[in-house]
Parts: sequence; C-alpha cells; structure tokens
Amino acid sequence: MKNNKVEYFEHPLFDPLQFRIDTRPVLELNKVITRWLWTGATGGYIQGISRIGKSSAFEIIQNTITTRNKKKVPTHILSIPRRDKPSITTIFKNCCYSAGIRVTTRQTSDDLKNNFAHYLVDTAIQNDVRQFVLLVDEMQRLKATQFDAFAELYDTMRQMGVSLVVIFIGNTYESDPLIEEIKHPKFDHIRGRFFSQKSSFSGLQNAADVKFCLEQYDTLRFPLPKGPTYTEYFLPKAFSSGWRLASQSNLIWSVFREYQKRLKIPSWGMQYFTCTINILLSDYLTKTEGTECSYEMINKCIDLSGLEMSQVDLVET
Repeated sequence: MKNNKVEYFEHPLFDPLQFRIDTRPVLELNKVITRWLWTGATGGYIQGISRIGKSSAFEIIQNTITTRNKKKVPTHILSIPRRDKPSITTIFKNCCYSAGIRVTTRQTSDDLKNNFAHYLVDTAIQNDVRQFVLLVDEMQRLKATQFDAFAELYDTMRQMGVSLVVIFIGNTYESDPLIEEIKHPKFDHIRGRFFSQKSSFSGLQNAADVKFCLEQYDTLRFPLPKGPTYTEYFLPKAFSSGWRLASQSNLIWSVFREYQKRLKIPSWGMQYFTCTINILLSDYLTKTEGTECSYEMINKCIDLSGLEMSQVDLVET
C-alpha cells in the first residue's frame, strides 16, 4: 500500500480523541437504555470505575437509540464540570452552553431552563418522536439539590408533549455518597423519578471481549468506503496472506490477565486497551509484518499504555 507521510498519519488510530470502536459492554449498555426507554422509565443511573470508557461509550450509542417502531430517539450529552457552583442555575447554564444556546447575564433560571427545553423539544419533533434522552456524565460532581433542575426540565418538557428520559453516569465509589444521600425521604421525588433504574458498566472482561474489538480492526476501513481495513493499512502483506489481528486475542488477554491479577482491577478499561492495541499495530507489528506477536511485545505495549501507573496512588512526601 502506498501512502505519503501526511496521509499515513491521518489514520484514525493516530487520533485518540476521535478513535472509537464498539465493545460488547457498549452493546449491552445500549440494550439497557433502550429497555428503560421502551418500558416508560423516566430515568436511571449507571456506574463504572474511572477510565473504563464510560464517556466514550455514551458517545458511541448517542445516535443509536430507537423507539419500538425503529425511529431514532435524539440524545444529548451533558458533562458536569468540576468547577461549577452547586446551584440549579448553573445546571441550566451548562445545559445551554452544551447545546450552543446563547446565555446572557440578564437571563433568569427559568429563562435558561425554557430555552434548553425548547431546544430539546424542537429536536424531538424534528425527528418525529415524542421522547428525548439526556445523558448526564460525571454525576459524582453534582450536589443532591441540583437534581431538582432535571425534575423541572422533565416537567416543562412534559407540558410541551415530549417525554424526557434522564440517564446519569458516574464513577463507582465516587458517586456512592451522592446516591446514599438521595435515599433521604426529602429526595423521594428525585429517587422515584431518576433512581429507580440502575445498571453498571465495565471494561473488557474476557478473551471474547478482546476478540470482538480486534475483529473491528480487521474489518473497519480507512479511508471510507473502500480503503484497506485498519489491520491491512499497517500490515498489508500479512493481511493479504490471511493474518488477522483477532487471531491474537487469547495471547493478548493472557498477558493482560497477569496485570489484572497483580493490580487487582476488575476489567480492562478501553482507554488502556485501545492505547495498547494501537501501539502494537502501528509501532511493533509493522516491524515484523505480523509474523511475530510475542508475549514480550504485548507486555511492552501494555506498559506504554500507562495501565500500571494509573493504579498507583500518588501521596505527598
């Protein structure tokens, strides 16, 4: 395959902010949210440990949720900043900012809420549906009193004829205190509306999960629509001879398992998995044209992904 230097580095593997592949946990997450939607739930929450790919997962499924009759349900992702003052007004401001809606100092909390509600309702109507899914990322950064903002938004949109489903996403352990606080009787209206449904999200948990991901490297193409597959792009000779990255799934998983046991981590987070595989494919296997994929090679790539360093607690000395 012939590529000049500029074209070569335009490959998606070299853009970690944009690189996305499906995983079996992502597909399961899609099923969970779809089930909530189809059964009339008004919300729910999903927890997972840090850096396993929760945010990326919601970006992947953002435009894939449908009604029972297969109409696409619009979604919007709202990420809660760490710096914000814990008020309802700041929630509505962030909602507007996230949607590109102009915010002025003269606007009241109700103005902000109504502007964002109209934006969501108009989007739903344009899609010929009466439902909208709001995905709220970094739930652990919220204060319990701020959930009233989402209750108000739900009520406002209901009056306009559109049902809002709010899904909160948070880090396991970090969001536990907030969930415990919501159990207080004074938050019954919040708990019943948004916290009656719950689920969890994980990284890759077995060799089958790894193989599912690697098969996409063997089938996804760049450039679209008829360019080489990702594997073929970097290993054209090996690919033409029948070699596939997915054939290394058991070996790759077995090397990770040693890290998993030693570091006591429940699953392989996608940030570290994709970093490992992208380094393996673009930097190491290119030197052997896929003829050698060794334990040492994979071990080095996992090291370079930063997996082990991410598990080290930093303390002041």
